[in-house]
Amino acid sequence: MCSRRLPGWPDGCMTVPMLGLMINGKSHQVDVSPETPLLWVLRDVLGMTGTKFGWPGRDVMRTFALPVLGLLVVAAAACSRSEAAQVGDPGLFEPIASVLTHPRCINCHQDDSPRQTDAKIRHLPLVVRGADGHGAPTQQCQTCHQTTNTAAGVVPGAKGWALAPLSMLWEGRTPAQICEQIKDPARNGGRRSCGDVIEHMKVHPRGLWAGTPGPGRTTPPLSHEKFVEVLEAWVKAGMPCPR
Repeated sequence: MCSRRLPGWPDGCMTVPMLGLMINGKSHQVDVSPETPLLWVLRDVLGMTGTKFGWPGRDVMRTFALPVLGLLVVAAAACSRSEAAQVGDPGLFEPIASVLTHPRCINCHQDDSPRQTDAKIRHLPLVVRGADGHGAPTQQCQTCHQTTNTAAGVVPGAKGWALAPLSMLWEGRTPAQICEQIKDPARNGGRRSCGDVIEHMKVHPRGLWAGTPGPGRTTPPLSHEKFVEVLEAWVKAGMPCPR
């Protein structure tokens, strides 16, 4: 059988053996030209569209290749939406979703106005997102919300109090949709690595506030320490998402 037809070869036929790929411990056979860039094979042939070209030194979004006797041993991006990324149990995201969709978190992941209380009522007095998520020029979030709770704890506060970017809207979305969203740099605040995602949720001031919001407010079902623990386990498993 002729696997390639090129000018200059007998009968225009060039025989090229199938290329073997070992990706994150799983074997693949691909029928491509030896000149095909590895990134194209991963994205276009194997459908690993989360894999991207990156720079040395990044812990993800890179692809390393080692030719060994016709076999390419590949460590694909740990945060890519690849087959390997779905090896882990999608149930690992359930406790994460229980935190992200709790009012202490999702009340600030809204479209035009933040929400208040566990009933997620529209903010009173009425405030709007504004151009940068910090409210209208004449009514900025920091007008009332300081770096700590004030007014005997009635007014919540943490450094940089604001709505999350509109690209990070979670209200009205399923856990599966939120899961895919926080893996996508275009919809997670530009965080391109697993480490970036973990670090954001580990140290972000409003995330820390949500774990200890003060008297009279319910807290997410997991402590912040436990949340980080399950988040790291989910990332280690390849960031699998519910279906």
